Amino acid sequence: MIDKEKKKERLVAAGVSAKTADEILSSPAFDRDPDELERLREKCNMQAMILRRLTPDKFPNTYFIHGELGEKDQNGMPEKIMVVPAYGVDFSYIYTREEKTVGPEW
Repeated sequence: MIDKEKKKERLVAAGVSAKTADEILSSPAFDRDPDELERLREKCNMQAMILRRLTPDKFPNTYFIHGELGEKDQNGMPEKIMVVPAYGVDFSYIYTREEKTVGPEW
C-alpha cells in the first residue's frame, strides 16, 4: 500500500492544494478498503460519462450516438448507429454492426 506522503504527492500533482490534500488524507473515509475506493471511483466515472452524454453541449470533444439505422438483432442492437464526434458538428460517422460479439464466454 502506498504511504500517505506519496498519496499527497499524487494529489498535489493532480492540481489539489497541499492543504486540501492534507484534509483529504486525514479524513476517516480515506482509510477505507481500497476495493471500496475503486468501486466508488468506477461509479463516479460512470456518472461522469452519463452527464457527458446527457448534456453534450457542456462537454466539448465528447462523442455521442444520435441515431440508428436498420433492423435490430436479438439483443436489441441496430444494424448501424450514427455517431457525432462533438456537439455542434454538422456531420456524423456511421458504424456498422459486425456479427461477432465480445465478452466472457460462459
